[in-house]
Amino acid sequence: MTIQVGDMVKIEPLSMEQKRNYPTGWVYQEADLDDNMDQYIGEITKVIATRGHGVYILECDNEWYEWSEVNLTLINPSKMVLF
Repeated sequence: MTIQVGDMVKIEPLSMEQKRNYPTGWVYQEADLDDNMDQYIGEITKVIATRGHGVYILECDNEWYEWSEVNLTLINPSKMVLF
């Protein structure tokens, strides 16, 4: 899969084991739900930068987290439902 800046991706769910081994580190603060990557699971968002080696910065979280391609699905623009 080739993801590029400007592409739309969906953030897919991960198992607890996958989160423990997440390439960029999975951020989860039980006491602070605002500092929690889980809140973005299921979102469709735009790739705004790449860090190389399958690591991306996404629009949905104001560029806060580094996301790995392991749980990003490229969305074909013609398949998107617009409201």
